[in-house]
Amino acid sequence: MKKLVHFLCSFLLLGMGMQTYAQGLTCASALPVTPGTFTASTLIGTPSQTTATAAGWYSFTPTSNGILNINSCGGGSDTRLWIWSGSCSPLTPVANNDDFAGCISTGTTAYASKIENVILMAGTTYYFEWDNVWEATGFTWSFTFAALPANNDAGITAVTNRNTRIAISQASYGIPMGASVKNFSGASLTNVVLTTEIYELPNTTTPIQTYASTPVTLGIGAEQVITSGTWAPVLTSSKSYLIKYIKTQTQVDGVSTNDQTTQNLTIDYNYNARDNNVFQVAYNWSSTLEYTQGVVHTVYGADNMTGASYYIQSSSTTQVYTVQVFQVTNGVVATTPLYTSANITANGAGWKFHTFPTPIAVTAGEYLIAIKKTGTTSFPVGADLSLFTPGKNLVRTGAAGAWNPVEAYGVSPAFMIRPKFGAYPTDEVAFLN
Repeated sequence: MKKLVHFLCSFLLLGMGMQTYAQGLTCASALPVTPGTFTASTLIGTPSQTTATAAGWYSFTPTSNGILNINSCGGGSDTRLWIWSGSCSPLTPVANNDDFAGCISTGTTAYASKIENVILMAGTTYYFEWDNVWEATGFTWSFTFAALPANNDAGITAVTNRNTRIAISQASYGIPMGASVKNFSGASLTNVVLTTEIYELPNTTTPIQTYASTPVTLGIGAEQVITSGTWAPVLTSSKSYLIKYIKTQTQVDGVSTNDQTTQNLTIDYNYNARDNNVFQVAYNWSSTLEYTQGVVHTVYGADNMTGASYYIQSSSTTQVYTVQVFQVTNGVVATTPLYTSANITANGAGWKFHTFPTPIAVTAGEYLIAIKKTGTTSFPVGADLSLFTPGKNLVRTGAAGAWNPVEAYGVSPAFMIRPKFGAYPTDEVAFLN
């Protein structure tokens, strides 16, 4: 992918010719492969994604349960990779990657793709799709596959609470404490328990609250969301916490590095946040259309949403945009917004704050907080790459196009857009820090 600001556009391929190519042209005609290194010719096949115009297809059917590692590092092209299972219609997503940090495409640019530690099951056919969203140029790629180890390894892969900040009024409704735990070994694991310990900073030695889950059994390759409990702090000022998640099981785990993870959480006076407050990247989603970028936030209970904060990457002082709020029901964004601000003229890069003229009464559920920019000039919202939640960062190109999760483009940014609840405190030192 081309950086600093990325232009998400497809390239039209001309002159397909009558040459023999080294990869399948469709999912149904995917070229069967076994572990090794391969050379893909110019991509001319049919892609699965509308953001691409061509693709190359390969298939792999393992004879045993095992771990896949695949990459195009040093392959000579700006690639995007998708791994699928199931039948070709429909395909079932397994994993995808666009740019992997440190995975060099050509020269010193790290635009090649890499996916690691994916568990594949014996007898299931998996499809590797390389598409031309950035380049159709031929390249080399490779993959390895190793049998699952007999080490009884199960590890924490993601925590349930994806917020770095939660407003005081929302926290009191209860925050789910849990994590996804995956079995990476070749044996079933029993009495798998997730314990959650909550520490009020600066104390990191004695937890103020501890929760433990009901024991579960994890089959080979299984991944399960395990809930330890629900924490409902009642506060009058902001406080910061360290949360530890600890996995235990009956069998001796031969890999202990993934048995524990930690999370920093601020119970904020006003804001919910799904980002780590560190601007790292910005994407221009279209060079020909207006577009809208938004984050889906969870509201735990009835409240008044009073505004939004967001990070603008552009230094423009002329771009016009609006702030919008949509209700999200069962993952579907409402057609009509609950709120659209009056036109706002940009005033440079950095954090911006917008207060709704009238508070929006919200109930438990999901809401999309979005920034809609007019015209065709690049005006992306800032994002960080350290904390990504699938399905929660959405983009819409055009005045009324479909909402797409950013991972559909093979990228994984966390947009820096936050809803505000209640009025600012009159005297709140912790919030100012």
